[in-house]
Amino acid sequence: MDRIEKWLAFFANKLDESQKEELAMKNTAIKDAMQASDRYIMDDAAYREYIARESAIWDYNSDLKANLAEGFKQGLEQGREQGREQGEQKARETAALDMLRDNMDISLIMKYTSLSAERIAELAKEL
Repeated sequence: MDRIEKWLAFFANKLDESQKEELAMKNTAIKDAMQASDRYIMDDAAYREYIARESAIWDYNSDLKANLAEGFKQGLEQGREQGREQGEQKARETAALDMLRDNMDISLIMKYTSLSAERIAELAKEL
């Protein structure tokens, strides 16, 4: 059967269940049409159940997208903050190294860089 014949067979409703299943497996558009058709011929209770299920799925997916976006935003903010802190720390350490090279007193280096005496001693070993 060509494409038109498949659609005609579907709309004519002259196929048995196995033929419908085979047709649906070979053509996703017809499969979607069959599923849509099944939804509209449900009884009221089944249709309400279907709508409730679809609504729950939609809500879940919507919440998931919102939560992912919020998590991504928070992660980005945390990453930026960590990067800023690391950059500031690196700048203080670079300044301390320069001061050590100029033989400045450790108490002055501590005052101007806010680094601990231990960290300054570690940096001094790198020279």
